[in-house]
Amino acid sequence: MFRFPTRGSTISIAAAIALLSLADVASSSNPWPVKGLLALVCVAAFFLLQRGLPQSAEPPPPSPHPLPSRDDFRNLFDTAPAGMALLQPNGAIVRVNLAFCRWLGQERDSMLHRNWWNLLDSKDLEASLASVTRLLGDHPETVQFEAHFRHKDSRLLFGNVAMALLPDELLLAYVIDISMRFESEQRVRRLNQELEQRVAQLTELHQDIATFTSSISHDLRAPLRQMDGFSRILLDDFGSNASEEARNAALRIREAVQNMSRMLEDLLQLSRLGRHRLSRVACDMKLLVDQVVVSLGPEWEGRTVEWRIGDLPFLDCDPGLMRKLLENLLSNAIKFTRRQQAAVIEVGSQWKEGQPVIFVRDNGVGFPPSQAGKLFTVFQRLHRSEDFEGTGVGLASVNRIVQLHGGSVWAESELGHGATFFFQLERASADNPVEAQTVIV
Repeated sequence: MFRFPTRGSTISIAAAIALLSLADVASSSNPWPVKGLLALVCVAAFFLLQRGLPQSAEPPPPSPHPLPSRDDFRNLFDTAPAGMALLQPNGAIVRVNLAFCRWLGQERDSMLHRNWWNLLDSKDLEASLASVTRLLGDHPETVQFEAHFRHKDSRLLFGNVAMALLPDELLLAYVIDISMRFESEQRVRRLNQELEQRVAQLTELHQDIATFTSSISHDLRAPLRQMDGFSRILLDDFGSNASEEARNAALRIREAVQNMSRMLEDLLQLSRLGRHRLSRVACDMKLLVDQVVVSLGPEWEGRTVEWRIGDLPFLDCDPGLMRKLLENLLSNAIKFTRRQQAAVIEVGSQWKEGQPVIFVRDNGVGFPPSQAGKLFTVFQRLHRSEDFEGTGVGLASVNRIVQLHGGSVWAESELGHGATFFFQLERASADNPVEAQTVIV
């Protein structure tokens, strides 16, 4: 028959419950050392309260604040929101509260005198027994461990257990349900594994695409050179004797071959961007734009082109890639303003959400707003090749370069009223300074 603890033990157990509850609250937002400190205070309270009890047979003087009674302890134990149990050193349960019984789906009477270790899943027995053995042998302030408990309906619940050794050689177990946390951690672990698998698949896919693109670009050059060479021989050696129709056919063959060679070269350049080592430095955009305009001089030589280059900010970017980006955008502006008697090309900046946005605006032919989403796709062209030359890779390269910098690019236009291209790069933060890094896309 279980004998309820003495008055001194009652005080100690009440203090243990209160302090273990405090440890539970603190552990939700504090690291494990806080739990250990609180547990140490708990054990100190056990012995201080025990030693503070009068040892003589004389009754103690009346106190304005009466000490907790056994009924107080019983109520505190039984109404605790977390599971609690008093155990003998061999694991026999001598008292258990309602919260612990409800958690396991058991009746209180059926729990009494059952063995604590029979409630645990077998895979956690060894580690749990080692913790309790250490508590009984070395007498640390508390021991804590996590274990799976078997519910009445056979499902497993996961609990965080804190145990303290009481002066009456009883063990006080305090159990917190962490099943939801455990399930969440399991889901996160599974999602991380799936993510790692997808990343590996994407990396392999990107490598295959890069290999395939490079192989196609190189392997197709030889037959294209042969086609170009033989068609040139036909025109040079037999052109004077051939019919007009035959000469036109040979010329069309040469034009198609040369166009395909340019497409392959552009495709090869695009694939190389994915393996480019991104080296970000503070770049003077005004100076870079001026240099690109000068380098594109042959494309607008003999035309009337008004360049409006505003004040441009410094950007943290790769200078080589940024030069290619500007060459593509400005070359497009020159090309699509060809039909204008007085072309106007403007390069400026504005601010969006505290970040600089660079734009290139022209008064060229423009494009339908509904087609804006297709602009940055490889080989997508919105104008006939007879009207404007090109391979449809330039804007795809612009998009890839902006992506490498963690930014975004978009365009606005109306057919016949010019076009404006915008791009915004991710700014390097103080925590992540500008530095060289390898980027795979």
